[in-house]
Amino acid sequence: MNRVHKCWVGCVKGGSVGLNMKLKVKAVKSYVKAHIKENKSKVVSPRPRWDDFQVPNISQKDREDLESVFSVEKVWEALCDYDENKASDPGRLNLNFVKKNWDWIKEDFMKFLHVFYEDGWMISDFNSTFIALIPKIKNLESLKDYKPISLVGSIYKVVAKILANRLKRVMNALIGKTQMAFVNKRQIVDSFVIAEEVIYSWKKDGKGGLLVKLYFEKAYNSVDHDFLLEVLVKMAFGWPLGRNGGNG
Repeated sequence: MNRVHKCWVGCVKGGSVGLNMKLKVKAVKSYVKAHIKENKSKVVSPRPRWDDFQVPNISQKDREDLESVFSVEKVWEALCDYDENKASDPGRLNLNFVKKNWDWIKEDFMKFLHVFYEDGWMISDFNSTFIALIPKIKNLESLKDYKPISLVGSIYKVVAKILANRLKRVMNALIGKTQMAFVNKRQIVDSFVIAEEVIYSWKKDGKGGLLVKLYFEKAYNSVDHDFLLEVLVKMAFGWPLGRNGGNG
């Protein structure tokens, strides 16, 4: 955390105490954002050729379902899935307000979703996020010991939930059976159960074995968007790339 400390104490300028505090916080925020962008957004490493792999594809029907126009019923379903009393920051409307007044909000809400569906992007006011740093270990020494999470607004949450609900229907067919976590109808504990059964079998039969623990910090915490788009193309996705070529 030395660099954060230097960033804080080094930003000393004239003016009021309040102004100095504002500048210090802004300097630290800029450093943290730059650190996250540099270390979490892209991993520079050799990539295998896609021609060497067989990637599962979604069916034409699944693709049509994924690309279908947002319906009022599915939007309402997404709204009901969230804790309605949560809001990302004090100045925004929470989902409870949207649900309670859905009768007269519905028309404008659906118009917004229709524009998003056609253009593949939303204005920055709805797309802005707040980054919170969550400690990953007890003894914190550097920024890599924190996990950044994004706090997003209510409208963004609804859009994300609608798309996530659609993706859930095809994830089982796309993700390998060895991936136990974060897939509907699979349990992360299954991996531990299988490992325990293998070890028990070795001991029972008097056999030896080798256990390998892989550390997936970079794979889990980093998202290379170019690589992600390549995967979507190979899996025959269409609309998720954006109607403006993936720049939305």
